[in-house]
Amino acid sequence: LPKETTSQLSLTSAELGHFNYDLRLQALPAGETKAMQFKCALGSLQTLRFRFLNFLRKPETYKVALSSKVDGAPIDFECDPSVNAPAAEGSNGIEVAVDLTFEPSSMKGSDALLTISSAEGGEYTCEVRGEALPPRPQGPIAIKAGASANVNFKNVFAAAADFAFVCE
Repeated sequence: LPKETTSQLSLTSAELGHFNYDLRLQALPAGETKAMQFKCALGSLQTLRFRFLNFLRKPETYKVALSSKVDGAPIDFECDPSVNAPAAEGSNGIEVAVDLTFEPSSMKGSDALLTISSAEGGEYTCEVRGEALPPRPQGPIAIKAGASANVNFKNVFAAAADFAFVCE
């Protein structure tokens, strides 16, 4: 965790004697905010993985939260509300992954901030940007004469909408 503490270091040498040093130790934040870029057609979804390091020597559960960078704007991203991190075996930490899914709900871009935090493990942030591409046609769906077929689709918009279908 970002904090400051003090400690003592004692060095002893048979030839030079005994030396005591007061140390002032300062832990800095996790570093710069990372960024992830998504590009996905309207009506589709894309999943990417965010990775961070857990340095705790015990298992830890991190809280995962998404917040909109623009007040009132919809968040077109989804992820699990928490992630379990195994204990780190050394000072290099252990890599932990969080899956983040982007499903655009409009042709506008979507910006959010991913925050992964723990009281003991610290906080990691990532700026996420989603770009919606035009919807892609689906098919072909073969329909035999006199038969029927199901066309599965999902309304990704925030409100109810009417859809028109075209077939040849």
